[in-house]
Amino acid sequence: MSVLLILFALIFALCGGPLFVAIALGTLGAYLGVEPMAIDGANIFVSMGALLDKPHLLPIVLFIFTGYMLAHSGTPKRAVRLAEAIVGWIPGGLAIVAVVTCTTVWWLLNGQLSMRSCRQLS
Repeated sequence: MSVLLILFALIFALCGGPLFVAIALGTLGAYLGVEPMAIDGANIFVSMGALLDKPHLLPIVLFIFTGYMLAHSGTPKRAVRLAEAIVGWIPGGLAIVAVVTCTTVWWLLNGQLSMRSCRQLS
């Protein structure tokens, strides 16, 4: 059964199915192939549900979902077209936009980290 699950996951991924489903099926097949019936298969899904209680894992799922929505809505293409319209006449305009954007994000995140470390020290 485990070999069938792994093959089905591989075929499912190659046919264009969602990758997270293929990975889940492959993992389930590999798990059942190593120790068949050592632990009931339903316990795997109970363990996955227990991971949802961890607050530091939820942002990962939200970032993946947001990236998926942004990629399929065409937002990156529109953002590049906007940047080209604003600074496209400057030589190296998009490179300047990239540097300024990365610097701004770094500045904001570094400020947050500095604030947290100061709060922890006091």
